[in-house]
Amino acid sequence: TSAAIWQYRVEKMLLEGKTQYQTYQIANVPRFGKSLFLDYNIQTSLLDEYIFHECMVQPAMTVHPNPTRVVVCGGGEGATLREALFHDTVEEAVMIDIDEELVKMAEEHMPEWHAGAFTDPRTTMRYED
Repeated sequence: TSAAIWQYRVEKMLLEGKTQYQTYQIANVPRFGKSLFLDYNIQTSLLDEYIFHECMVQPAMTVHPNPTRVVVCGGGEGATLREALFHDTVEEAVMIDIDEELVKMAEEHMPEWHAGAFTDPRTTMRYED
């Protein structure tokens, strides 16, 4: 098997750090805009994050007749949670993530992704495996 190599030009490094679980970088990448890298691999960018998160959440949410309780396992930057909370029927959304440091970093530095979902009164955050 052969491995693909992806290279990205970084216009500006916005933030770098390491949690007990992973390293992270937020950088401005040409065409992709603000982008999150975890362990030096791109995870999400402003250009297209909505495609991934909408496709992951909206089919289940729209097929369910009355989604009132939602759980998001993982979810780091909060965009999956954001998509679930678009539905007025949701009364409770629990997001569980092992990496509290990364979630807090995303809450502060990636508001475009979570759009306030972390502080929505319907949201309960749990930091555990």
